[in-house]
Amino acid sequence: MTPQNVFGMAVSDHAGWDDLARIPPSAAWMLPLLALPLSLLPPAMLYYAGSHHGDEFVAGFGGRNWGLIALIFLLAEWLSVLGMGGVIRAIAAAHRVRCSYRDAYILATLAPVPLWLSSLILFIPSPLLAVGVSLCALGLAMTITYHGVRALCREREDVTAASMVYGVTSVGLIAWALLLVIVFPL
Repeated sequence: MTPQNVFGMAVSDHAGWDDLARIPPSAAWMLPLLALPLSLLPPAMLYYAGSHHGDEFVAGFGGRNWGLIALIFLLAEWLSVLGMGGVIRAIAAAHRVRCSYRDAYILATLAPVPLWLSSLILFIPSPLLAVGVSLCALGLAMTITYHGVRALCREREDVTAASMVYGVTSVGLIAWALLLVIVFPL
């Protein structure tokens, strides 16, 4: 699987998804080989941005304990990837869509790839640019989830697939908001 495949997955039910169907990786393979290395990017970038130009984002952020914040963020990412597989299965079941554990965890591993990569924008000390890139990455993550539901869970009904994406995205955003509540006071 290449980065082009992952971004192709955001626009098609076939690009990249067909490779997964032909040579199905296990979730146990994808977590350490894809999720683990990519999930290190946001905490590393938070540490870098906060330590080097935190005050350019928000006054007073430069002096925070960015090492602890990065560690908490990393642990939260790992927990959310593990938890989102179960969330995807539960939302699929609520929509009467069959989605195996393997497919749910593969989707939970692939969907956040644009979000993880978007953290590289933190090299540039621009809050507006960071927000814009993050929103674009969220949109890509949602479309990957949509096409993943259609390809992996074999849900061909557009409305059902979209409803599942809204549910998965809502749970992810709630988890992200809770993380901010935990990290912001640090």
